[in-house]
Amino acid sequence: MVISGVGFTGNKRIKDIVSLIDIPPTLLNIAGIEIPPHMQGRELQDIISGNCPGWPEDAFMQISESQIGRAIRTQRWKYSVKAPDLKDYQNMDNKNSPIYIENFLYDLKNDPNERNNLVEDPKYSDIRENLKNILLRRIKEIENQEPDIRVHNNSSK
Repeated sequence: MVISGVGFTGNKRIKDIVSLIDIPPTLLNIAGIEIPPHMQGRELQDIISGNCPGWPEDAFMQISESQIGRAIRTQRWKYSVKAPDLKDYQNMDNKNSPIYIENFLYDLKNDPNERNNLVEDPKYSDIRENLKNILLRRIKEIENQEPDIRVHNNSSK
């Protein structure tokens, strides 16, 4: 993404995790419009200026186009779960699920093109568990839900 405007001068590449939810407050800041207190996200100008204490180390994603799912992305990993009983065109009033099944795990450092899904590899069970806990915390914070996330190989049971 390339941004120009208030708070963005010179060329700088940042490696912090940002999310689409950060775009609206960033654009409002550029336009000189007060950011409503209920608006989620943070201004990207804070990263540029170095004024970003507590900036999240992960990005939470809700997936609703091809499936109903949730995901978390860190600098190194991308971990996703999907609702086994919800489709994108069903239950349009409720995009939350009480149960999610692990869908994918990618090592973005060694596999930046996301070609090798590690979700079934037992060597990564500790990483999956850690990411699962982060994802559950974020779901609780954002959606006020506490779903059950089941491991991939138990999805057929």
